[in-house]
Amino acid sequence: MTVHISSLPPSSYEPSSSHPGRQAKRWPLQATVRVLKPFEVRGFALNISEGGIRVAMDLPLPEDKPCVVQISPPEGGSYERHAQVVWSRQLKDGWLMGLRFDEKQ
Repeated sequence: MTVHISSLPPSSYEPSSSHPGRQAKRWPLQATVRVLKPFEVRGFALNISEGGIRVAMDLPLPEDKPCVVQISPPEGGSYERHAQVVWSRQLKDGWLMGLRFDEKQ
């Protein structure tokens, strides 16, 4: 999957909480993301916070529906989180989505 470079954070990206309504700082993350439920789809993470993750994928996930994601950083290991899609944006060649982690885990 190819994502337009304009959609990616710059390499000098600093944690930020300047977005209106944003509560947590974001950190860049290069990790493989695999959605396990409601259906299987793969993509990659662009950034992460305590409350959620920004991902790029070939297919959209339904907004407001619970999902289970497996996050695998390049240094190894993986972990699963329950999440919910809170926004999505279609790009020319895929989807950019914001997932909020479920606090009930």
